[in-house]
Amino acid sequence: MPVRADKSHRSEMVTSVLFGEIFKVHESLEAWHRVTLEADGYEGWIENASLAILEASACQVLRQQKPFYAVDSIVRIENKSRRFPIYFGSTIYRSAKGCCTAGDEEFAFEGKVHLPETLDVSLILEMATRFLETPYLWGGRTTFGTDCSGMVQTLFRIAGYSLPRDASLQAKQGNAVDWHDRQPGDLAFFSSANGRITHVGILAANDGLIHATSVGGSKVRNDKLSEHGIINAETGIITHPLAFIRRMI
Repeated sequence: MPVRADKSHRSEMVTSVLFGEIFKVHESLEAWHRVTLEADGYEGWIENASLAILEASACQVLRQQKPFYAVDSIVRIENKSRRFPIYFGSTIYRSAKGCCTAGDEEFAFEGKVHLPETLDVSLILEMATRFLETPYLWGGRTTFGTDCSGMVQTLFRIAGYSLPRDASLQAKQGNAVDWHDRQPGDLAFFSSANGRITHVGILAANDGLIHATSVGGSKVRNDKLSEHGIINAETGIITHPLAFIRRMI
């Protein structure tokens, strides 16, 4: 569900909220709610068409459960009254009967889910390949459309590691890594002409870099990383100058 900068479909989509994520509603105006996402503190406006308002006590029950994450592009959930898809990275809370719970409702689900029990870089790298060729979408976080930091945040969350939403904030996490000590799973950050961090990607094998970019095809790509920056696999041109590398796990 899009989270917008203002209460209008014409307004910028600043991020997305996925099924199962908890957010706080600050105010409601007509068909819109101003919310703060609990996981990363992002604020914006969402439509009321596809949300469930829960009591604080119900949210607390969810917080005490171990979340599973959808790792298929689409996971279908259903009960006697309705059936609908949820997307890669969505949070699933399971009841004692193994059903997906959402407030007072329970749903059966079809599709693969993952319970993060140990921090696993290999899982991040495997899941990152599922994003390849995904269209670039500002504010997106799924395999149907994503931006650079949204993809990184979703992948690390599935692996059990929480990151902020924006690349500039992700760049303050983890530990600095020297170029010669780089390894798959590290995050590479890239700066604009004024030095501001504006882009992030995940190091893959053989100095590959999986990243969502609006440059050179407007999609998730696997390009090459050098000490100078990202080398476009087709043109050989450096598209983003490298600022630094950091290790989260």
